[in-house]
Amino acid sequence: MEKGLSESKVSVFMNCVICRRPEIAAGFTSIAFERDEVTLVINSVPTQICRNCGEAYLEEDINIHLLGLVEEIVEEGITHGEYDYTELVDKK
Repeated sequence: MEKGLSESKVSVFMNCVICRRPEIAAGFTSIAFERDEVTLVINSVPTQICRNCGEAYLEEDINIHLLGLVEEIVEEGITHGEYDYTELVDKK
């Protein structure tokens, strides 16, 4: 089993839009944000991941929260960096 995937949290309500397999499970992923001169990578983002092809699906509330965190980082004048999602959330 891939790192970050839990056997007990396999979703039976969704098929992957890429490979069409019903093997979506809770896990973690890294997401890169690039805009103009800004490049930020956020690791350990909780997500649903297809166990077959690796496609990641973010929950709406996590997506909104993540975008807000990235905007705050950019507003601080930081243009490049790598962060851990759980550490960013713990700072709040």
